[in-house]
Amino acid sequence: MTRNWLYCRLSGQAWADQGAALTPRLPAAVAGALAPVLNGRAGHWFFHPLREASGTPGTELWLDADASITQDVLTALLAEADRTGSRMFHRYEERAAAFTDELSMRSSAFALAVAEAGGLPVADRLTLAVLHLRHVAALVPSADRAAFLFLCWQHWAAGIDPDQRLALGRRATADGAALLELATALPVSLVGGRRTADTWRGYLRTLDTAVSDQEVSCELPGTYLLFEHAHLTHRRLGISREAEALAALVLRTAPESAFLTTPVLQRV
Repeated sequence: MTRNWLYCRLSGQAWADQGAALTPRLPAAVAGALAPVLNGRAGHWFFHPLREASGTPGTELWLDADASITQDVLTALLAEADRTGSRMFHRYEERAAAFTDELSMRSSAFALAVAEAGGLPVADRLTLAVLHLRHVAALVPSADRAAFLFLCWQHWAAGIDPDQRLALGRRATADGAALLELATALPVSLVGGRRTADTWRGYLRTLDTAVSDQEVSCELPGTYLLFEHAHLTHRRLGISREAEALAALVLRTAPESAFLTTPVLQRV
């Protein structure tokens, strides 16, 4: 069954951007209009950070909700674009529901919870990248895991300068064990407390469910789902390509025991 989704592209508004100096967050008026979806499960929504050809950061938003909620969100987005002097493009698009919609929404909710709690310093984003990719890689069969993590490294490092790739390799060798320990010990307070921990657990449950519906191996769509989704989540969290590539290298040489029990953020 197809649904009429609202698609918006906002240039100059970075709700989560790797190069942004400001802590990314959902504009208050937009969050208010989205509240029935955010809190009441009245539809689906998710966002993708983007960067224009000119280098200008921006955001894409997708929304599937009833007409009144959709209109309220559109009105809030247009007002925000006018307030900030940003350009906004929008259209309605017939689109069938995908099983990844829930996953994208949970990922977006976690990223915004982290941002609203104050965001993360660059060093802590690396720690979170290791923790997140550790959970993702644990869902891949052990026989395929090294190949999956190499695929992550290969694609995420493709746009990085060769000298920097070599430096990342040296750091993975020198600091890999320490980075794994930091990820294991990542405290709730680092990512904002109870609400952030709740959205993290909800995201992980949805990730597990999505993957259980797919057969995951290096030749099948499940692996592509994990690879693509991990990268999109990193973008929402403001994790750089360098950080996610380094996380992939660290985990590729991690012992099997590192994936047997993945750490879970606890409430405070």
